[in-house]
Amino acid sequence: ICVEMLLDQHSITERSDEVASFWNFVHVLYQEGRLHQEGDYRINFRQSRLKLHGVSEAREFSEPKNILIIRDRRIIQHYQTDKARSTKQLILSEDDMRKYLERSAPCLGIVKRKFYKMNQYGMPVKETGEGGTVGRQLYDIDTALAFDYDQVQQLYHLYLTADTSAMTDEEIQEHEARQDTAPHSGAAYRNPNFFFNFSSKSDENGQ
Repeated sequence: ICVEMLLDQHSITERSDEVASFWNFVHVLYQEGRLHQEGDYRINFRQSRLKLHGVSEAREFSEPKNILIIRDRRIIQHYQTDKARSTKQLILSEDDMRKYLERSAPCLGIVKRKFYKMNQYGMPVKETGEGGTVGRQLYDIDTALAFDYDQVQQLYHLYLTADTSAMTDEEIQEHEARQDTAPHSGAAYRNPNFFFNFSSKSDENGQ
């Protein structure tokens, strides 16, 4: 029994170290400009519910949460490549790394979201029409992992910028509804707009 307990403890420690290493790598990607808002991650502030992929009913929260959504497969691939270059240790498979993240405390579940296509410089890729005219911004629909952003900040000291331009139509409606009912005075945290760093891309997308 003692041996089993020690093995379980070792497994938990190993998993925790790997998850911490992953979030540290995410921080490095962000600092180096290799992690692209809307293409790799997005943040929705003060969400009272979350629609999980493959689940009919949305997950309701007793208190609004700030939710970080990452396109985990893309980031895990970067993580594996970087780790393979810097260490001789055995590299976890993509599926195992994803399971580690899913079992971590901040993880809220799997979601499906819209992510914009970005070029190698982190600029949005737009549709090109006849005569070189520029059309709508291209995007992919992909599964992603959702995390309690406050917990990620507390545990791993990760701080990212965010705006609402990659929201789905349903989320935009919810966000606008909260704006209509939000008080016009009081603490900043009561106004969702306080947190968003809007850019010209938001106006161009209209989404």
